Amino acid sequence: MGRWGAGNFECDGACDYIVDLVEKLSKRIDEVLDAEDGCWIEDDGDDELVPSVVVVTMLAKECGGAPPKPDVVETWKTRYLALCEEQLPGLGGSESFICERLEVLTKTFDDLLEVARQFWEN
Repeated sequence: MGRWGAGNFECDGACDYIVDLVEKLSKRIDEVLDAEDGCWIEDDGDDELVPSVVVVTMLAKECGGAPPKPDVVETWKTRYLALCEEQLPGLGGSESFICERLEVLTKTFDDLLEVARQFWEN
């Protein structure tokens, strides 16, 4: 169809690009969670996985990109928060920091989950 509007994402090429970005970021999230040597929040977890979740959320909200399905996001959230609950205490942070970090991470995944539900369930 080409271009159907004046907006930055109202053309096939831009939409295809957003789809590709979301797919690449989603694949990276899966790779980090499924790493052979385990997922370490101190390394790829907080350095790549969490920022990827934020960027996917932004692409879905701001650019109309299709987010991963809600069950995928739920799985990511469950797995990553379990890793954080296991690993954060060993990283030397205070109890209040650990609680605050878990709240931030929960909100990060919940933001994507909300966008995914709105997209796929409507």
